[in-house]
Amino acid sequence: EEGVAVPSLAFFLWGLSDSQVQAYAYWLLRQLHSGGDELARAVGFYKMVQSLGWSVGFLLVPSWRLPPLVQNLATAACGALGLALA
Repeated sequence: EEGVAVPSLAFFLWGLSDSQVQAYAYWLLRQLHSGGDELARAVGFYKMVQSLGWSVGFLLVPSWRLPPLVQNLATAACGALGLALA
């Protein structure tokens, strides 16, 4: 389809930069904390802030595109999955 290449490239580069920022953040956490309990608390705090940002992102999604109930259920499901895998 015409006009798909540029948005696809933009999304690809967005995903690539996101993974680079994530890797840098984890590297930086490891450099700042010696390990053990201190590192675990720092990573937990980082993941909490990241999850809060993700939840706010769902709040900003227009309700005509994604109904609020679906947004709420998706957020709850991801939270439950994260809790189960922790």
